[in-house]
Amino acid sequence: MNRRKTRKEKILFITQLAVLLSIEILLCFTPYLGFIPIGGTMEIVIFLIPVIIGSIVLGPTAGGILGFFGGLTCFIFYTVAPYASFSGRIMYTPFNGSSYWTIVVCFVPRIIMGIIPGILYKYGNKAIKNDYVRTGLACFLGAITNTVLVLFGTYFLWGKDYAALSPTNMSYGELFFGFLFLTFTAGLLEAIVTTIVGIPICKALFTIIKKNSR
Repeated sequence: MNRRKTRKEKILFITQLAVLLSIEILLCFTPYLGFIPIGGTMEIVIFLIPVIIGSIVLGPTAGGILGFFGGLTCFIFYTVAPYASFSGRIMYTPFNGSSYWTIVVCFVPRIIMGIIPGILYKYGNKAIKNDYVRTGLACFLGAITNTVLVLFGTYFLWGKDYAALSPTNMSYGELFFGFLFLTFTAGLLEAIVTTIVGIPICKALFTIIKKNSR
């Protein structure tokens, strides 16, 4: 009986992981849905919401896997999509005169953002008893983590070259404050949207898992 239950749980895990990955890819490559343009040069990133949901519901390992594929789809998107922003092209791919540090910026923040929410949700139950609050906080911090690591990873790893390539013609010093501004505008909005969308979906998936584990 226990073997059958374990096998059933594994199948459910793989199925949910595959569904979240499919949604992630669909959002990424649907024009102006996974990346919502703002100001003509940057985007609000929505397609990574399944990464955070997967991390909370399925655990940090699943989140890390989804985060890796999030980095991969982002890399492909900014390499081939004709409607991708120029700032995104020079931030995430090395094919536009950019640094090869772009590959690190593209993948590492996504993997980390896939791990952190699951850890916060799993081990934060002693500090935060309310499940809704814990889920919301994990969603919010996961999204902010991605924003901070991407922007300031770019700044510290190859910011001077990025500033020279950027269409805004910022200096290296101005770039820091530009990224700080984006963190508290687009990044904060991403985190709020992720939290609003993530809480009910996580709760629904937890209910499904609970029913199927009986």
